[in-house]
Amino acid sequence: MTQRICVIRNDALGDAVLSCPLIANIKALWPDATLTVIAQPSIGPLLRYHSAIDTVLDAPNVRGLSGFIAAYRLFKHHAFSHIFFAHLDPSYVWAAWLARCPHRVGMGHTLILTSLLTQKTTLKHPLFLSHEAQIQCQLLRSFTSKIDYTLKHFDLPQSRDSLAEAYTLPINRPWCVIHPGFGDKNRGWPPEQYAALIPLLNQSHQVILTGTPTESNLTTAIAQQANPLAINVCGKTNLIDLAALIHHADLVIGPDTGPVHLAALFGRKVVCISPIKYIRGFRWGPFNTHHRLIKDTGHCPYRCVPYRAPCQQPHCIEPLTHQRVASAVASLLETPSTTPIPTPNDTIHNWLRIEGVVCVDIESNDQWAAGMALYTWAHPHMRHCWITTRQVAVARQAAAHGVPCLYRPTYRMDQWIQRMSQLHTLVWHAKPSIWHQAIVHGTALNTDHKPVLAPLSLPKTLSEWTHNLTNQ
Repeated sequence: MTQRICVIRNDALGDAVLSCPLIANIKALWPDATLTVIAQPSIGPLLRYHSAIDTVLDAPNVRGLSGFIAAYRLFKHHAFSHIFFAHLDPSYVWAAWLARCPHRVGMGHTLILTSLLTQKTTLKHPLFLSHEAQIQCQLLRSFTSKIDYTLKHFDLPQSRDSLAEAYTLPINRPWCVIHPGFGDKNRGWPPEQYAALIPLLNQSHQVILTGTPTESNLTTAIAQQANPLAINVCGKTNLIDLAALIHHADLVIGPDTGPVHLAALFGRKVVCISPIKYIRGFRWGPFNTHHRLIKDTGHCPYRCVPYRAPCQQPHCIEPLTHQRVASAVASLLETPSTTPIPTPNDTIHNWLRIEGVVCVDIESNDQWAAGMALYTWAHPHMRHCWITTRQVAVARQAAAHGVPCLYRPTYRMDQWIQRMSQLHTLVWHAKPSIWHQAIVHGTALNTDHKPVLAPLSLPKTLSEWTHNLTNQ
């Protein structure tokens, strides 16, 4: 009997693109199965060109009782043998449970929804050590340990010649696609910086500005300042043509959104401009392609939770000059085509140097030598390293050695949580206690990112350090 498999991905374009490796590996595991993807109507036309997908269904609006009933009827009608919840939408999970679908697979991170799943995947290591595409593929862990990130994805119909004719693009020059639009609550690179970058790009590439109709003001501002060097096709392309332009481009520049994820999926060279601390570059940046991540939050003293408190401070934007991006582009273009794609470990190590923040907790002067040995080891590998302490004597010793130190009394837990949130701490090496756990959980509530509590042991290599975090 032919298996009927469904993947739920009823959210944004970027999320759907990041689930494509999962979709391709499902088809590789069950090549004779009928694979259906439930997606937003705006994304469905693109997914229909995915070589692993047999059917794309428009996601019913599951708000309210009528939407829930529509999802239930859909599951009963198609009688899926497996449903993979790439997006763990509660209404779909309940509907699949009520429809008695035999295999309901999802991330087991919510108590009630987890009880409705038949196969639950729980990440056993910190989220910042995995890319979102890798996290999605963890849904297959109950069925296979072999994941192939090189599988083919899209068969798009447009040739480079047909795109050149449709949008009046030069056929004899390489294309650089700039997609400057950014997601809700994110922050984007200023138009004047893009405009200043374009003349430098134009020396070797034809620059093409893309975007949705709602982003036309942004691309128009860039095009007017860079006129006549950039060709602005914002609002003129459908999603299929946009994907094809990216597929045939030599270079793609933009923030961490759907088009940049598409570029990485197609194996294009990518420069991802990701200003804010909240979006962690390794999890949400380019994956499995040659790329450069542009981010510099080292001088930002603020807590970064943009959907709660939108920020207009300049600290994460000002360091990202057009000269800096141009330098990254130049080094990326110099990468020979025969150079192997960076491994996930290589990418993690590079990312840690861009935005890794590690704290080492020293409780007394007796621990100074061991704590400083760990600090000295970590410092070259990270963006920032700090000593933390609740002892005045340790703080004075840190000041005497010129070492950044976070000192607060034990009882000022509010200040500890505030400062750890501002630092955006990834890992806190400490002798763990209930007090440390309270600070870590308070920081998670404050920023949505939970620092990892790690022992004070000294690793020999960065790979050993990440391995130890993975296997805690």
